[in-house]
Amino acid sequence: MAVGTVEREGDRVQCHLCGRWFKSVTAHLSSHGWDHIAYREAFGLERGASLEGDATRKRRAALMRKRRVLDPAIRQGVQHGIEMARSGLLAKAAAEAARGRPQPEQRRRKTLRTLAQIGPEARAEGRRRQGAEQLRRTAAEAAASLGFESISALVRDRVGQGVSLAAISREAGLHKDWLSRKLAIVDPQAARLRRAGRSPMGRAMAAGGR
Repeated sequence: MAVGTVEREGDRVQCHLCGRWFKSVTAHLSSHGWDHIAYREAFGLERGASLEGDATRKRRAALMRKRRVLDPAIRQGVQHGIEMARSGLLAKAAAEAARGRPQPEQRRRKTLRTLAQIGPEARAEGRRRQGAEQLRRTAAEAAASLGFESISALVRDRVGQGVSLAAISREAGLHKDWLSRKLAIVDPQAARLRRAGRSPMGRAMAAGGR
């Protein structure tokens, strides 16, 4: 039985430890002296991977739906989980719990399958968007370091004073060519303001917009 997979046959699941089939491997693990957490980690399974047959899992899910209606403690726990998810605390806690822990083989295989279904053009577009987002964060941090709410506000202010993009870049702690090459990507409006600032009228308009 391969690491990173759960073998199913009808409503039974195969135990990695002994090779026998059970409706619930979770319930069977105590006979080996194991718990489900150690089992999943040892065999490269995600922590949420089901160790039960389909019918058993469906019956358990149906029972839980009833308990969510009838059991106040369950309702309270579910509501607390929803609130944590909405606030971002749940994702933060999950990230902290996963820090330093190797990726389960099961998740790695899922990731590879997903990536195989994504075409090269879509992957390239994803990388382009990710790169643009990183550039926008850099621009926002550079503007904030000089007390401006955005790169557009910084460029408008400095262009109105006749300052070059190279000088603005250096002032913000960036490479002297950074704004010349990246401004149209991170803030098209700021790029237009910069072009307008090349003329006397444009400089007057930029200065008036400060």
